[in-house]
Amino acid sequence: MFSRLDHPPVSYEDYRPLIDPKLADDLATVAGEMRQLRVLHLNSTATGGGVAEILQSMVPLSNSLGIETERIVINPRDGQFPWVAPLRNQTGGQRDGKEPRRHLLE
Repeated sequence: MFSRLDHPPVSYEDYRPLIDPKLADDLATVAGEMRQLRVLHLNSTATGGGVAEILQSMVPLSNSLGIETERIVINPRDGQFPWVAPLRNQTGGQRDGKEPRRHLLE
């Protein structure tokens, strides 16, 4: 049901010449403060879509900065997430006139 995605390692030093030097230093400083944390990105798709595309770069870059980061993709049993749309609608303030379907989250 869950798959851990491995990303090829990258070097933060390869990115440094591409960004403003102060921003590069600030990023390294913040990353240093986060080194005691572990970050888990959990999403529903490995490719396609904005989040999946961003994570393909962000996870290895975070690891290269010394932040332990991993990515897990949820693989639903039937290939669908019947609870996503109702949950998104309700948390976004949109009501469909139906009672919350909490049983889908159990």
